Amino acid sequence: MQVVQVNLVPEQGFPNPPNPECRFWVNTNGLHAHGLPEIEIREVPPMYVGAAGDRVNAWAYYSLRDCPIEAGEALGSEEDPIQMRLLAVESPDPFWMEHGRRCLRLVVDQVAFHCCACGEGEHPREEE
Repeated sequence: MQVVQVNLVPEQGFPNPPNPECRFWVNTNGLHAHGLPEIEIREVPPMYVGAAGDRVNAWAYYSLRDCPIEAGEALGSEEDPIQMRLLAVESPDPFWMEHGRRCLRLVVDQVAFHCCACGEGEHPREEE
């Protein structure tokens, strides 16, 4: 059985945890054993580490089970509380080339906020 794990690594060039200005690199390790590119999200603030880890894990599972993710593909899920469209792009990080692996970086391409009352897009603020 092959294992795919999600790693959480403090980003270089930022303050170290527990400083709230620190940032994290969330990435997979093990998709390459299945002939798939690894997946990463860079510069994740501490308050979003759990959500980023969940997304990376979910897209890794999707890639293994349903359909491999390709560079240039727009990704989204209606189950997420904040509707985001992620774009998978080739990671420019030399780490992956040095280790003989390909990696796709997930970047936020679009965020759609919805009104909690009606489910539609943003409404103009009413003047008081």
